[in-house]
Amino acid sequence: YMGAALLVRVAPSWLRFGTFELLFYSGQHDLLRQLVNYTIKQHFGMEDQHRIYASFLERVTVQSAHLVASWMAAGFIHGTLNTDNMSILGFTLDLGAPYAFLTIYDPAQVANPEDDRGRYSFQRQPEAVEWNVARLAVALSPLLPLERMQEPLSRYWPEYHLAYAAAMRRKLGLRQERGAEDRELISSLLRMLSGGRVDYQAFFHNLCFHSSGGASVSRPSAEESDVASVDTAQADGADPADRADQADGADQADRADPADRADQADGAPSGIQPPPLSDMFPTDLWDDWAAWWERYRRRVASEWLADAARRMDMLCANPRFVLTPRVLEEVVRRAVQGELAPIMGLARAVATPSEPHLIVDSLAHVNV
Repeated sequence: YMGAALLVRVAPSWLRFGTFELLFYSGQHDLLRQLVNYTIKQHFGMEDQHRIYASFLERVTVQSAHLVASWMAAGFIHGTLNTDNMSILGFTLDLGAPYAFLTIYDPAQVANPEDDRGRYSFQRQPEAVEWNVARLAVALSPLLPLERMQEPLSRYWPEYHLAYAAAMRRKLGLRQERGAEDRELISSLLRMLSGGRVDYQAFFHNLCFHSSGGASVSRPSAEESDVASVDTAQADGADPADRADQADGADQADRADPADRADQADGAPSGIQPPPLSDMFPTDLWDDWAAWWERYRRRVASEWLADAARRMDMLCANPRFVLTPRVLEEVVRRAVQGELAPIMGLARAVATPSEPHLIVDSLAHVNV
């Protein structure tokens, strides 16, 4: 017999920016008004009839800015970010072909191999979403004069920057907003991650266990993990199972936990311990990393937040497990062969992505 599966997607609404564009460009403006009125009543519940269409555009603008800010903090790359793939309600819709998460921090990374010009690269996603919002505004022009669109649209970049800074503070375990200090702390870290080609997901997850600014804390061992957080094989195209086999013959130093290796990294001056996670960076960036770490350590100490509370905040923002296309493909491949255990392991990992799980053999490469 031939095996089959049924995938059902559910959402509060499947209305997209492109739905409104279709009615605008086909000249169905009466139907456009009906659809906008329905959307406002059904999903937004706004009562201010005097400026209801301007308020609608403003809400969509702000929600879209917050959505892409969350993508940028998570290291998520949509893949095909056109207006047909933008939800009017501001949630992630139609993940592209395929979507991706950053492994090595490369702002120019694309998810779709056909995107050879980088139109929807990671770093260009905020601009792409802004462009999509502007296209929605054009579609609403029969209902809202252009001069009344400027104020709602002007909310986009301020809201994006505020949401992105807040998301990155959560990843760093910081609760206090400090404007320019936040921006410098975040931007200087990202420059180092890019220059050192550091694994974005693994770095932030490992940082959770050093965030006290002092000695590192104990963390779950990789051997207790059901599914690992990051498949670094995505970066070089290697198969996870092959990488797992190669690991059996690797040197102990290569298999050591990054937190453990930090205290014995090559190149450290005699008698001087480098800051935690130094080994994730090339040695030519150690001075920059040490300077950043000192600023971060002082910032953490100034907030007077209990280490356990900070670590809990950070683990919620920096999961151990990231659901990549490669992991999904591996689960499907094994299921087709009659091996269903990885499906259950994947379900547990998705439900509790920050917690350790028993490893499902070769499902994903352990990198944390």
